[in-house]
Amino acid sequence: MADYIAIDGGTTNTRICLVRDRQVVDTLRLHVGAKNGIVDKSLLTEGLKQGIGELLGKHALQEKDMKRILASGMITSEFGLVNLPHIPAPAGLTELHERMYETVLTHIASVPFVFIRGVKMDSTAWEDADMMRGEETELMGLAD
Repeated sequence: MADYIAIDGGTTNTRICLVRDRQVVDTLRLHVGAKNGIVDKSLLTEGLKQGIGELLGKHALQEKDMKRILASGMITSEFGLVNLPHIPAPAGLTELHERMYETVLTHIASVPFVFIRGVKMDSTAWEDADMMRGEETELMGLAD
């Protein structure tokens, strides 16, 4: 059994999911996001710490039972937890996987975080450059 936490960090809201064997077991929604990090990142970090603890406690689990915390979305922006540059498009599953960033954020959890970067069109190649941070992981999930 492989248990992990998945975080979809948006601009104004964040979802924390407990995943077991590739199935979402439970989801906790927080009314805090990267937008809060513009002034003070502690709202986001404290919300995540409490949310992870609540979700694990509800299922009689401990941090040591988790393999990883996978995080994507605005949580990888300059106002999120870790500011990571986008991956240039086109990018597929291989590029997303190769550019994941793993670290331990002990002020939130002892479980390693794995951050999935966003994807961005090169503005020099396209007149209307575009980017995404959370959607790329959702799209890859649909393709699985």
